[in-house]
Amino acid sequence: MPGRAFIAILLAASACGFEVANPGSGGDDVPGDGPLTGCAAANWRDANWAARYPLAIQKSKVRGVPGDLAILVAITSAELKQATASGDDIVFTAGDGVTVLPYEIERFEASTGALTAWVLVPSVSNAADLPLYLYFANPSPPAPDPGDVWPDYIAVWHFREDPGAAVGQARDSTAHGRHATVQNMTSADRVVGKIGTGYGFDGVDNGLVLSPFVFPTRFTYEAWIRPTTLANYRTVFDVAANNRWLGLASDKVEFYTGTDYVFDSPIIGNAWHAVAAAYDGTRMRVYLDGAEIPTAPSITLAAVTSPLQIGFSALGEHFLGTIDEARIHSAALSADAIGTSYANQSAPDQFVKVETIERCR
Repeated sequence: MPGRAFIAILLAASACGFEVANPGSGGDDVPGDGPLTGCAAANWRDANWAARYPLAIQKSKVRGVPGDLAILVAITSAELKQATASGDDIVFTAGDGVTVLPYEIERFEASTGALTAWVLVPSVSNAADLPLYLYFANPSPPAPDPGDVWPDYIAVWHFREDPGAAVGQARDSTAHGRHATVQNMTSADRVVGKIGTGYGFDGVDNGLVLSPFVFPTRFTYEAWIRPTTLANYRTVFDVAANNRWLGLASDKVEFYTGTDYVFDSPIIGNAWHAVAAAYDGTRMRVYLDGAEIPTAPSITLAAVTSPLQIGFSALGEHFLGTIDEARIHSAALSADAIGTSYANQSAPDQFVKVETIERCR
């Protein structure tokens, strides 16, 4: 399987998405106090960390062997108020309790104990449940070194930034720093997304652009979309003036390279859908809500340098609705990776089990 796949896990009460605007509603969403384990426990990372949550990816929810995955952990817990105000004592480890995994803290509110973080987890499969640990409550943590959560991605946009800000719009979370610039958007266009916040597009003149953009011969597009209309052509991604266009043709997903490739799996308006298009250098495979749409046309696409546009195309074709978690991978992700990603993001509370908190003092 080429590259790494990236999925989202929301450890929250609702499977409809973690709403950044109201993180503390409904109280804690994780188990309460557990027994003292003793700081001398063989698999306790460091006695300076006073508490940890055991987590476990459920094998029954994993499709095949997707490989390395970046999971999105989102917890609201009063216990996490014990973390430092900046959250720099929050650390994720592998199941050995010691090996620190790369992570990105997207958001932490010390006043409510609301945490949203991405964690790169190796070797996910359906062979066995996979344990992890979330450590916190260290008053004097070392300088954080979170590592690279997105080593195989060209760009990852969470859409958590204010699109009406003068600077810092649509920041790329990879090490590449491919930040996109908004067009004709305001602060009001930052809306509730599928995971956290997304950007609302008005179908008239909204969009995001990144130029220049070097596009490889193999790639995967990924995004969550919630269209409010299914009429006409609506762009999700466009590269090279409609040469690598992914979007909607009425209620169907379409990939366009100068030839229309319409994938016959109707979507529902005003509902969230995960769309992905994976090109392996020979065939284009398109996925809707984690399942491959049967047609896999043979296409030849060379590398190209061209502006990248999100939410609109060279011909207009503006998206009307919300887009969240737009990503471009540097390889063709497998069906296992894309299917597992969808299973996780659509039912996060079933995908990962949160165990009772453990303490060492």
